[in-house]
Amino acid sequence: MSTSHRLRAFLWRWHKRVGLCCALLVIMVTLTGVVLNHTSELKLGRQGVEQNWLLGWYGIEPASLQSVSVNETWVSADTNGHVYYGLNKVANCAGELKGAVYLPPFIAVACRSELVLLSAEGVYQERLGSLYGIPDGITRVGTCGVNLCLDISGSVSLVDLNSLQVGSVPDSVVVQWSPPLVPAASVKSLEVLSSRANAQRLDWERVLLDLHSGRIAGYAGVLLVDLAALGLLFLALSGFWIWYRSSARLNRSRGRR
Repeated sequence: MSTSHRLRAFLWRWHKRVGLCCALLVIMVTLTGVVLNHTSELKLGRQGVEQNWLLGWYGIEPASLQSVSVNETWVSADTNGHVYYGLNKVANCAGELKGAVYLPPFIAVACRSELVLLSAEGVYQERLGSLYGIPDGITRVGTCGVNLCLDISGSVSLVDLNSLQVGSVPDSVVVQWSPPLVPAASVKSLEVLSSRANAQRLDWERVLLDLHSGRIAGYAGVLLVDLAALGLLFLALSGFWIWYRSSARLNRSRGRR
């Protein structure tokens, strides 16, 4: 067998093997590429990932939401500092949620480092932090008659929301502390909040881009896609060579006739 025939047999054999090995990756890259070409129409950048297993793959811990019942409505906050009234995001708050109370005309939401005031209908009014004299390190919030009381690491302070004065609590005043916090996921009407909070941390456009490039599997995935690209180059060159040699041999056979 001539060198040309041996080379042709070698290339034909490996052309088929490389084609089979690259097939799945080529299908994945092709499909993700087609979808990414229409990312604006599909609004992939605004569609968040809610699947916990996929968030875990990216090292993103599922958002933890705590809720408290106030004025016959649930007030919640997630680990990103977003405050929700019912299912609607209404404000941001610094630090984890510590409680909320209804002190007409406000709902006072207490986080570790500041207070957020909402109207009785859940409309954002004001954020009060250290610039307004609200101490850091809030652990509980309650009502002291017509005023607000804050537990600052075991020391109770009285806050007058009208004058924004912080003082001590008289011994005769009884504090009505905020109801206990509960996980939002344990409240049927709030289950959707956990999914929404997770969806803000990772979108489908990022996932598809990582699939397309192989980065979803880390450096090994990138190398795999690179190998597939080199495999496609080999298929193109070997396919052309096999076609060219076959055509040349066929033309020679016809010439002899």
